[in-house]
Amino acid sequence: MSNGDTIVLEKEAEQVPDLARGDLIFTIKQKPHGTFRRVGDNLFITTTLTLEEALFGFKKTVKHLDGHMVTIQPEPDQIMQHEEWLIIKGEGMPKRHTPSEFGDLHIKCKVKLPTRLTEKQIETIEAVLPEN
Repeated sequence: MSNGDTIVLEKEAEQVPDLARGDLIFTIKQKPHGTFRRVGDNLFITTTLTLEEALFGFKKTVKHLDGHMVTIQPEPDQIMQHEEWLIIKGEGMPKRHTPSEFGDLHIKCKVKLPTRLTEKQIETIEAVLPEN
């Protein structure tokens, strides 16, 4: 259930003489989570990548809310850009009225660039990248 959703138990409120029993209404209030942010049925997280991971790929795992491990990995030939998103279908929250269906997990990738390069690193980059 999402923040603000309600559960209504009809005619379950306290009995008062000479009055019909009212409804008992619960309103869901979500607590913030340290890793995940929920928007509807989707979950959002952020991960930080090194330049090497952004260029050559990576494989990371994150512990989901229910305890299972989710693998985060781009396509083999994909170079990740700063603040690019990966989406893993079906790894979000269960849908309220169809609990066999799930939202998606959205991963924002932040690329941490080095502040300096060694001479050898510069030479290697110049050797593999075209001049234009």
